Amino acid sequence: MIKRHLVVALLSSTLLLGACSTNPATGQSQFTGLLPASQEASIGASEHEKAIAEYGIYNNQRVQNYVRSIGTKIVPFTERQEVNYTFTVLDTPTINAFALPGGYVYVTRGLLAWANDEAELAGVIAHEIGHVTARHSAARYSQSVAAQLGLSVLGAVTSTAGLSQAAGLGANLYLSQYSQGQEYEADSLGIRYLARAQYEPQAMAGFLQQLNRQDALEGKAGSGNAFFSSHPSTPARVQRTANEAAGVQVANARTGAVDYLRAIDGIPYGEGTEQGYINGQTFIHPKLGIKFDVPQGFKIANSNDAVVAQDSSGTTIIFDMDKKQAGQSVDDYLFQNWGQQKAQNLERLTINSKQAATAVIQGAQVDGKPVALRLVAIDNGDSVYRFQQAIPSQIAGNTSIQRALQQSAQSLRGLSASERNVQGQTIQVVSANSGDTV
Repeated sequence: MIKRHLVVALLSSTLLLGACSTNPATGQSQFTGLLPASQEASIGASEHEKAIAEYGIYNNQRVQNYVRSIGTKIVPFTERQEVNYTFTVLDTPTINAFALPGGYVYVTRGLLAWANDEAELAGVIAHEIGHVTARHSAARYSQSVAAQLGLSVLGAVTSTAGLSQAAGLGANLYLSQYSQGQEYEADSLGIRYLARAQYEPQAMAGFLQQLNRQDALEGKAGSGNAFFSSHPSTPARVQRTANEAAGVQVANARTGAVDYLRAIDGIPYGEGTEQGYINGQTFIHPKLGIKFDVPQGFKIANSNDAVVAQDSSGTTIIFDMDKKQAGQSVDDYLFQNWGQQKAQNLERLTINSKQAATAVIQGAQVDGKPVALRLVAIDNGDSVYRFQQAIPSQIAGNTSIQRALQQSAQSLRGLSASERNVQGQTIQVVSANSGDTV
């Protein structure tokens, strides 16, 4: 037994050593061989479709072309010229940017609304390109596979499943986001690429400072700043980035403030109205002509596919729509199409003059945890409005929570003419003349 496990360990070590290589961007030996560069493009292409489905592409070709032009200015100065980079603006107010394997780089229109000039946006893009050239995703994937391989050996040697599971949890938590070292590495590479492309190297630190101010200003109100959840920012990191950029001299460095303001003139600020918007505890969709309320204490998030509201207990409401067959009753839809024969205790009801049905799903789980799950389907002709309401099992008997969720589904209603015609906020850029006050 001992000899067999030693052989497995030696084979594992040989595999891991063979998977190491020197990264051309960082000059460091890197363990990425379990996700070869040849596979990154296909993985990125698959994940790209998911990103587009979730967020949607911002429908403004002028802005898309502008962002793409910034990315293409930076790419020639990177070390991995074999990568076919694409640059996409996603249609979400969330402030974020990210990159996928294979050179897929994304910024959100929410982020565009908060950058001050072209150099700051270039800094964000250069940072994300840095993650690609440093092959951070490949490193994370390879480390994850290696961790699972090592844990399998550990579990076999100790015959203790609990130890293996506990170690696996730690590995998953560690690999859930870029490490601090990888963020620093992407910062350094981003500054390098900014300077080579003749942009102001301090722009990256300037953007981080801008988001720190924005986060302090609006964070308590739920500003939708997801940038720091995937790009941890601290005063020390901002200062480190500023200090590193101070050592890089660029003659006639570009900031591009005027071009940037012209590019973002007229873009939506905040949620817009095309996919609906949130007003307090109410979700409003002018195009569909509907709105509904969620209970106090629930935070609402809106995407292309669904509206999700959740409170601190984990109680969750998911609202979306689906097609149904012509002439199909809403209760038949619930049982045949949605509940998939698992729905029980059907009740018929009327919600604001529309036929509706509700049922419970027995034995439901969310993220592996048992919940009391109720489905509510509301007839809308050839489509159906759907609410999924999940309460953690330990509080499923709380009548006040049950009542609040019931009221939320029953609050679905139509819009007034003025609500249908509401216009979302946009950014308007106005030139200031000499002597003008704010």
